[in-house]
Amino acid sequence: MYFLRPSLIFPITVGFILWLFLLGIEKGVNKKLPNLKLSIISFSIALMALEMGLVFFGVGATWQEKNQGKFISNYTVNNGKPWYHIWTPNSDVKDYRPEFKFDKKSNSLGVVGEEYSLEKDSNEFRIICLGDSFTGGMGAAQDSSVTVFLEKILKEKTQLNINVFNGGVSGGDIFYSYVFLRDKLIQYQPDLVIYFLNDSDLNSDIPIRGGMERFLPDSTVQNKKAPFLEPLFASSRICRLFYYMKDYDELMMKNDNASYQERTKSSIELVGSIGKEYLNLSKGEFDFVLIHHPLIHEIEFSKNWLPKELSKSMNKNKVPFVSLQETFINENIMNAKTAKKFYWPIDSHHNAKGYEAMAKATTIELIKNNFILIEKK
Repeated sequence: MYFLRPSLIFPITVGFILWLFLLGIEKGVNKKLPNLKLSIISFSIALMALEMGLVFFGVGATWQEKNQGKFISNYTVNNGKPWYHIWTPNSDVKDYRPEFKFDKKSNSLGVVGEEYSLEKDSNEFRIICLGDSFTGGMGAAQDSSVTVFLEKILKEKTQLNINVFNGGVSGGDIFYSYVFLRDKLIQYQPDLVIYFLNDSDLNSDIPIRGGMERFLPDSTVQNKKAPFLEPLFASSRICRLFYYMKDYDELMMKNDNASYQERTKSSIELVGSIGKEYLNLSKGEFDFVLIHHPLIHEIEFSKNWLPKELSKSMNKNKVPFVSLQETFINENIMNAKTAKKFYWPIDSHHNAKGYEAMAKATTIELIKNNFILIEKK
């Protein structure tokens, strides 16, 4: 079990005891040494007991530790990996967490879904959905992702020949998706490309990874440098408590409101810039829309600062944008009282009901904003 793994507290404490022991001998304070040794040993045992107690009861655990059983550095996890953030093509994808267990399959593109055809019918309207684990469908069966529900609902609403491709992968972001679309997916001739954006893109992924500069000439990626003390943070819950008390989050970023807004605004500027690149890539052959979908805390606490900032920035950059947050509420799909029914409590991704709600709200916005035209009878 991961909570029984020794932390840095143990070797540091043992080393400290040995150092004092040797120092005591050299200084000739052997008379006081037994009491000193006893005090240090007692203190060390108390520290280790506190450390293991914090770990055992999950105090200060990161999202990865709660859901994957180990600490994973968001700063270094992708370093040296290829440009394309995808699953291993044609492989088993194990969507396992303490709350759920789903076995899925990736196609030849390295995304979860059926094999997509390059050939396109003359009356076919093709949508490619890009994004992270929410787009990829984490937390639901393969046939209950947002893209599967979106295709089904759109066909029912419009009676059109609509096919929706899933291009979302866990841990992805808008820059990874742009390179994937540019180099791999554009050959599938989409009529509409959707990028599903959420707060994790803006408040963690982009601040850690940066923008297009992460893509190195050797076809690998390089994130920003991890904080110097991250190894200590990763290994000791006691040390984490001091960080949390100083308003740092599990990514070792300042988490007070002013810092959050400053970091998010900086990310939104980068999103606006890459959004224009999506439009340039289309060359008028497909439409592009950025869709913000709220995380559970945004619904429960009616936090609407983010969609307003996104809307302002995307309007400035002339990037089509809609937010599902008001749609959820205005269309009686989801609200603060019912939000828990649509998200997993620990993992925080949508369950199948949540992805269906996300697809319903997306359908409403696509039709309302004329991304999909319905002939009037």
